[in-house]
Amino acid sequence: MAKQELKDFKQRVEEGEFAQSAEISASYLDEDILIIDNVKVLQNPDPVRLQMNMIASCLRGSLKVEYNGNILLVEKGDIFICPSNSTLDIVEVSGDFACTAMCVSNHGMLNILRSHISVWNRAMYVSKVSVLKMNELDMVFYAKFTDLVRLCLDPSFSERTSWKPYRREIVETLLKSALLAVSNMLLEDMPKEELNSSSSELFDQFLELLQQAEVKHQPVENFARKLCITPKYLSIICKRHSGKTAIEWITEYTLADITYLLRSTSKTIKEISGILGFSNTSFFGKYVREHLHMSPLKYRESLRKK
Repeated sequence: MAKQELKDFKQRVEEGEFAQSAEISASYLDEDILIIDNVKVLQNPDPVRLQMNMIASCLRGSLKVEYNGNILLVEKGDIFICPSNSTLDIVEVSGDFACTAMCVSNHGMLNILRSHISVWNRAMYVSKVSVLKMNELDMVFYAKFTDLVRLCLDPSFSERTSWKPYRREIVETLLKSALLAVSNMLLEDMPKEELNSSSSELFDQFLELLQQAEVKHQPVENFARKLCITPKYLSIICKRHSGKTAIEWITEYTLADITYLLRSTSKTIKEISGILGFSNTSFFGKYVREHLHMSPLKYRESLRKK
Protein backbone atom coordinates (compact mmCIF):
# COMPACT_ATOMS: atom_id res chain seq x y z
CA MET A 1 0.00 0.00 0.00
CA ALA A 2 1.06 3.55 -0.35
CA LYS A 3 2.22 4.99 2.97
CA GLN A 4 -0.96 7.00 3.57
CA GLU A 5 -3.19 4.06 2.54
CA LEU A 6 -1.39 1.74 4.95
CA LYS A 7 -1.63 4.34 7.70
CA ASP A 8 -5.38 4.64 7.09
CA PHE A 9 -5.78 0.87 7.11
CA LYS A 10 -3.87 0.56 10.37
CA GLN A 11 -6.11 3.20 11.93
CA ARG A 12 -9.24 1.38 10.75
CA VAL A 13 -7.98 -1.86 12.30
CA GLU A 14 -6.95 -0.20 15.56
CA GLU A 15 -10.29 1.60 15.86
CA GLY A 16 -12.11 -1.71 15.60
CA GLU A 17 -13.90 -1.05 12.34
CA PHE A 18 -13.80 -4.76 11.50
CA ALA A 19 -14.57 -6.06 15.00
CA GLN A 20 -18.02 -7.33 14.04
CA SER A 21 -16.69 -9.69 11.39
CA ALA A 22 -13.52 -10.93 13.10
CA GLU A 23 -10.89 -10.20 15.67
CA ILE A 24 -7.93 -8.83 13.74
CA SER A 25 -4.43 -8.36 15.02
CA ALA A 26 -1.74 -6.82 12.91
CA SER A 27 2.00 -6.36 13.22
CA TYR A 28 3.94 -3.75 11.30
CA LEU A 29 7.61 -3.18 10.62
CA ASP A 30 6.99 -0.06 8.53
CA GLU A 31 5.01 0.92 5.46
CA ASP A 32 6.66 -1.94 3.50
CA ILE A 33 5.79 -4.95 5.69
CA LEU A 34 2.54 -5.94 7.37
CA ILE A 35 1.45 -9.22 9.00
CA ILE A 36 -2.28 -9.70 9.61
CA ASP A 37 -4.03 -12.50 11.50
CA ASN A 38 -7.59 -13.66 10.79
CA VAL A 39 -8.07 -11.72 7.58
CA LYS A 40 -11.86 -11.69 7.56
CA VAL A 41 -11.49 -8.05 6.67
CA LEU A 42 -11.71 -9.45 3.14
CA GLN A 43 -15.43 -9.88 3.80
CA ASN A 44 -16.01 -6.26 2.83
CA PRO A 45 -19.20 -5.96 0.77
CA ASP A 46 -17.32 -4.08 -1.97
CA PRO A 47 -14.36 -5.30 -4.04
CA VAL A 48 -10.97 -4.64 -2.48
CA ARG A 49 -8.05 -3.33 -4.53
CA LEU A 50 -4.76 -4.42 -2.99
CA GLN A 51 -1.77 -2.08 -3.09
CA MET A 52 0.61 -4.63 -1.57
CA ASN A 53 1.73 -8.13 -2.53
CA MET A 54 -0.23 -10.49 -0.29
CA ILE A 55 0.71 -14.07 0.59
CA ALA A 56 -2.08 -15.58 2.70
CA SER A 57 -1.92 -19.01 4.31
CA CYS A 58 -5.33 -20.58 4.93
CA LEU A 59 -5.36 -22.11 8.41
CA ARG A 60 -8.89 -23.49 8.37
CA GLY A 61 -12.18 -23.19 6.55
CA SER A 62 -12.52 -22.05 2.97
CA LEU A 63 -12.88 -18.91 0.91
CA LYS A 64 -14.34 -18.45 -2.55
CA VAL A 65 -13.13 -15.23 -4.11
CA GLU A 66 -13.35 -13.48 -7.44
CA TYR A 67 -9.76 -12.53 -8.15
CA ASN A 68 -9.15 -10.26 -11.15
CA GLY A 69 -12.29 -11.66 -12.75
CA ASN A 70 -11.58 -15.35 -12.01
CA ILE A 71 -13.32 -17.45 -9.34
CA LEU A 72 -10.88 -19.20 -6.98
CA LEU A 73 -11.44 -21.57 -4.07
CA VAL A 74 -8.96 -21.29 -1.20
CA GLU A 75 -8.99 -24.09 1.38
CA LYS A 76 -7.03 -25.22 4.43
CA GLY A 77 -3.39 -25.74 3.48
CA ASP A 78 -3.52 -23.37 0.50
CA ILE A 79 -1.36 -20.32 -0.03
CA PHE A 80 -3.31 -17.58 -1.80
CA ILE A 81 -0.99 -15.14 -3.59
CA CYS A 82 -1.97 -11.73 -4.94
CA PRO A 83 0.42 -9.24 -6.53
CA SER A 84 -0.17 -5.55 -5.97
CA ASN A 85 -2.97 -3.85 -7.91
CA SER A 86 -5.10 -7.00 -7.74
CA THR A 87 -8.87 -6.77 -7.25
CA LEU A 88 -10.62 -9.11 -4.80
CA ASP A 89 -14.33 -9.65 -4.34
CA ILE A 90 -15.54 -12.17 -1.74
CA VAL A 91 -18.11 -14.61 -3.10
CA GLU A 92 -18.43 -17.01 -0.17
CA VAL A 93 -16.58 -17.57 3.11
CA SER A 94 -17.04 -20.38 5.62
CA GLY A 95 -17.84 -19.53 9.23
CA ASP A 96 -14.58 -21.03 10.48
CA PHE A 97 -12.36 -19.37 7.88
CA ALA A 98 -9.04 -18.07 9.22
CA CYS A 99 -5.75 -17.22 7.60
CA THR A 100 -2.55 -15.32 8.22
CA ALA A 101 -1.44 -12.85 5.57
CA MET A 102 2.00 -11.45 4.92
CA CYS A 103 1.77 -8.19 2.97
CA VAL A 104 4.85 -6.66 1.36
CA SER A 105 4.99 -3.56 -0.83
CA ASN A 106 6.63 -3.76 -4.26
CA HIS A 107 9.37 -1.56 -2.83
CA GLY A 108 9.88 -3.97 0.07
CA MET A 109 9.76 -7.02 -2.21
CA LEU A 110 12.54 -5.62 -4.40
CA ASN A 111 14.71 -4.80 -1.39
CA ILE A 112 14.21 -8.22 0.18
CA LEU A 113 14.50 -10.51 -2.85
CA ARG A 114 16.84 -8.39 -4.98
CA SER A 115 18.64 -10.89 -7.29
CA HIS A 116 15.77 -13.38 -6.96
CA ILE A 117 12.98 -10.93 -7.83
CA SER A 118 12.69 -12.22 -11.40
CA VAL A 119 11.27 -15.54 -10.10
CA TRP A 120 8.51 -13.70 -8.26
CA ASN A 121 7.78 -11.45 -11.23
CA ARG A 122 7.65 -14.36 -13.67
CA ALA A 123 5.22 -16.28 -11.46
CA MET A 124 3.01 -13.27 -10.69
CA TYR A 125 2.86 -11.48 -14.00
CA VAL A 126 3.64 -14.08 -16.67
CA SER A 127 2.22 -17.40 -15.48
CA LYS A 128 -0.20 -15.71 -13.04
CA VAL A 129 -0.01 -18.33 -10.28
CA SER A 130 -2.66 -17.64 -7.61
CA VAL A 131 -3.07 -20.66 -5.33
CA LEU A 132 -0.37 -23.05 -4.12
CA LYS A 133 -1.07 -26.32 -2.34
CA MET A 134 1.11 -26.84 0.72
CA ASN A 135 2.15 -30.27 1.95
CA GLU A 136 2.51 -30.96 5.68
CA LEU A 137 6.14 -29.82 5.81
CA ASP A 138 5.28 -26.62 3.94
CA MET A 139 2.53 -25.89 6.46
CA VAL A 140 4.89 -26.44 9.42
CA PHE A 141 7.53 -24.16 7.84
CA TYR A 142 5.06 -21.37 7.09
CA ALA A 143 3.50 -21.55 10.57
CA LYS A 144 6.89 -21.38 12.32
CA PHE A 145 8.07 -18.59 10.04
CA THR A 146 4.96 -16.53 10.79
CA ASP A 147 5.41 -17.06 14.53
CA LEU A 148 9.04 -15.90 14.32
CA VAL A 149 8.19 -12.76 12.36
CA ARG A 150 5.31 -11.93 14.69
CA LEU A 151 7.67 -12.34 17.66
CA CYS A 152 10.25 -10.02 16.08
CA LEU A 153 7.60 -7.40 15.37
CA ASP A 154 6.22 -7.52 18.92
CA PRO A 155 7.41 -4.23 20.52
CA SER A 156 7.36 -5.65 24.06
CA PHE A 157 9.66 -8.51 22.96
CA SER A 158 12.08 -6.44 20.87
CA GLU A 159 12.48 -3.91 23.70
CA ARG A 160 13.87 -6.66 25.93
CA THR A 161 16.38 -8.06 23.44
CA SER A 162 19.95 -7.02 22.66
CA TRP A 163 19.41 -7.32 18.90
CA LYS A 164 16.84 -4.52 18.68
CA PRO A 165 19.13 -2.36 16.45
CA TYR A 166 19.15 -5.22 13.94
CA ARG A 167 15.43 -5.94 14.04
CA ARG A 168 14.78 -4.78 10.49
CA GLU A 169 17.64 -6.88 9.06
CA ILE A 170 16.45 -9.93 11.02
CA VAL A 171 12.85 -9.55 9.82
CA GLU A 172 13.96 -8.99 6.22
CA THR A 173 16.18 -12.10 6.39
CA LEU A 174 13.27 -14.17 7.69
CA LEU A 175 11.02 -12.76 4.98
CA LYS A 176 13.61 -13.52 2.32
CA SER A 177 13.78 -17.15 3.50
CA ALA A 178 10.00 -17.50 3.33
CA LEU A 179 9.70 -15.72 -0.01
CA LEU A 180 12.43 -17.90 -1.52
CA ALA A 181 10.59 -21.00 -0.28
CA VAL A 182 7.38 -19.70 -1.87
CA SER A 183 9.29 -18.80 -5.05
CA ASN A 184 10.56 -22.38 -5.28
CA MET A 185 6.97 -23.62 -4.99
CA LEU A 186 5.96 -21.12 -7.66
CA LEU A 187 8.63 -22.40 -10.04
CA GLU A 188 7.44 -25.98 -9.59
CA ASP A 189 3.81 -24.97 -10.07
CA MET A 190 4.22 -22.74 -13.14
CA PRO A 191 2.05 -23.85 -16.08
CA LYS A 192 4.75 -24.02 -18.76
CA GLU A 193 2.33 -23.54 -21.63
CA GLU A 194 1.61 -20.01 -20.44
CA LEU A 195 5.25 -19.02 -20.84
CA ASN A 196 5.40 -19.73 -24.56
CA SER A 197 3.80 -16.57 -25.95
CA SER A 198 6.22 -14.06 -27.42
CA SER A 199 4.84 -11.19 -25.32
CA SER A 200 5.27 -13.20 -22.09
CA GLU A 201 8.86 -13.98 -23.01
CA LEU A 202 9.57 -10.34 -23.85
CA PHE A 203 8.09 -9.15 -20.56
CA ASP A 204 10.17 -11.69 -18.65
CA GLN A 205 13.30 -10.64 -20.59
CA PHE A 206 12.60 -6.98 -19.79
CA LEU A 207 12.35 -7.73 -16.07
CA GLU A 208 15.60 -9.70 -16.20
CA LEU A 209 17.36 -6.89 -18.10
CA LEU A 210 16.08 -4.37 -15.57
CA GLN A 211 17.04 -6.47 -12.57
CA GLN A 212 20.54 -7.11 -13.91
CA ALA A 213 21.19 -3.53 -15.05
CA GLU A 214 23.79 -1.80 -12.88
CA VAL A 215 22.00 1.48 -13.62
CA LYS A 216 18.22 1.09 -13.52
CA HIS A 217 17.45 4.77 -14.14
CA GLN A 218 17.45 4.61 -17.93
CA PRO A 219 15.01 5.63 -20.66
CA VAL A 220 12.54 2.96 -21.77
CA GLU A 221 14.15 3.20 -25.21
CA ASN A 222 17.38 1.64 -23.89
CA PHE A 223 15.63 -1.55 -22.77
CA ALA A 224 13.39 -1.68 -25.84
CA ARG A 225 16.43 -1.44 -28.10
CA LYS A 226 18.02 -4.47 -26.42
CA LEU A 227 14.79 -6.41 -26.98
CA CYS A 228 14.56 -5.22 -30.61
CA ILE A 229 11.10 -3.73 -30.11
CA THR A 230 9.70 -0.21 -29.88
CA PRO A 231 9.35 1.57 -26.51
CA LYS A 232 5.59 1.81 -27.08
CA TYR A 233 5.27 -1.95 -27.62
CA LEU A 234 7.37 -2.64 -24.52
CA SER A 235 5.03 -0.51 -22.42
CA ILE A 236 2.00 -2.25 -23.95
CA ILE A 237 3.49 -5.65 -23.03
CA CYS A 238 4.27 -4.50 -19.48
CA LYS A 239 0.77 -3.10 -19.03
CA ARG A 240 -0.82 -6.28 -20.37
CA HIS A 241 1.08 -8.62 -18.06
CA SER A 242 1.44 -6.54 -14.89
CA GLY A 243 -0.88 -3.55 -15.03
CA LYS A 244 2.16 -1.26 -14.92
CA THR A 245 4.03 0.51 -17.72
CA ALA A 246 7.72 0.06 -18.42
CA ILE A 247 8.59 3.42 -16.86
CA GLU A 248 6.69 2.46 -13.68
CA TRP A 249 8.79 -0.72 -13.43
CA ILE A 250 11.98 1.28 -13.99
CA THR A 251 10.95 3.72 -11.27
CA GLU A 252 10.24 0.93 -8.76
CA TYR A 253 13.63 -0.69 -9.34
CA THR A 254 15.40 2.68 -9.17
CA LEU A 255 13.72 3.55 -5.86
CA ALA A 256 14.69 0.15 -4.45
CA ASP A 257 18.36 0.85 -5.29
CA ILE A 258 18.09 4.35 -3.82
CA THR A 259 16.70 2.95 -0.57
CA TYR A 260 19.36 0.25 -0.38
CA LEU A 261 22.28 2.62 -0.96
CA LEU A 262 21.00 5.31 1.41
CA ARG A 263 20.23 2.87 4.22
CA SER A 264 22.96 0.25 3.87
CA THR A 265 26.05 2.22 2.77
CA SER A 266 27.98 5.25 3.95
CA LYS A 267 28.38 6.63 0.42
CA THR A 268 27.73 10.32 -0.04
CA ILE A 269 24.69 11.64 -1.87
CA LYS A 270 26.97 12.67 -4.74
CA GLU A 271 28.47 9.17 -4.95
CA ILE A 272 25.04 7.52 -4.89
CA SER A 273 23.77 9.92 -7.52
CA GLY A 274 26.62 8.90 -9.85
CA ILE A 275 26.23 5.18 -9.16
CA LEU A 276 22.54 5.33 -10.05
CA GLY A 277 23.10 7.16 -13.32
CA PHE A 278 21.92 10.66 -12.47
CA SER A 279 23.82 13.44 -14.22
CA ASN A 280 24.14 15.51 -11.04
CA THR A 281 22.97 15.66 -7.42
CA SER A 282 20.37 18.30 -8.27
CA PHE A 283 18.50 15.95 -10.62
CA PHE A 284 18.91 13.12 -8.10
CA GLY A 285 17.47 15.23 -5.27
CA LYS A 286 14.54 16.30 -7.43
CA TYR A 287 13.83 12.65 -8.34
CA VAL A 288 13.91 11.52 -4.69
CA ARG A 289 11.68 14.39 -3.55
CA GLU A 290 9.22 13.68 -6.37
CA HIS A 291 8.85 9.99 -5.56
CA LEU A 292 9.67 9.75 -1.84
CA HIS A 293 8.49 13.21 -0.77
CA MET A 294 11.67 14.25 1.03
CA SER A 295 15.29 15.06 0.28
CA PRO A 296 17.85 12.22 0.03
CA LEU A 297 19.41 13.24 3.36
CA LYS A 298 16.07 13.33 5.18
CA TYR A 299 15.08 10.01 3.61
CA ARG A 300 18.38 8.47 4.76
CA GLU A 301 17.70 9.75 8.28
CA SER A 302 14.17 8.30 8.23
CA LEU A 303 15.47 4.89 7.09
CA ARG A 304 18.10 4.69 9.82
CA LYS A 305 15.57 5.48 12.54
CA LYS A 306 13.57 2.35 11.68
